[in-house]
Amino acid sequence: METERILIVYYSYSPSGNTRRIADLIRQEVGGTVHEIEPEAPYPRSYDATVDQAKGEIQSGYKPPLKSDLDSAKAYDTIFVGSPNWWSTIAPPVATFLSQHDLSGKT
Repeated sequence: METERILIVYYSYSPSGNTRRIADLIRQEVGGTVHEIEPEAPYPRSYDATVDQAKGEIQSGYKPPLKSDLDSAKAYDTIFVGSPNWWSTIAPPVATFLSQHDLSGKT
């Protein structure tokens, strides 16, 4: 029987953020490879400045370039995608990741 290939991708604004913690919990439960989504230009350290920037990006549909990208999601059977909830949607770096990878046929 072939082993299921699992990928856990996530973006977390904070090094100790909830999304990062959830990604770690998923890995502990089901195994798999963890890939952190990182924008080329990090968000400002100031919470208020980050709120202003992220809100503008979401409203304009901007997808920031990513620092390092996964070669391909095709090698995986199951993919977990984690994102903070910013204004009732995903964070812009996650939108970039999803626009670059065809997850059709994945669980």
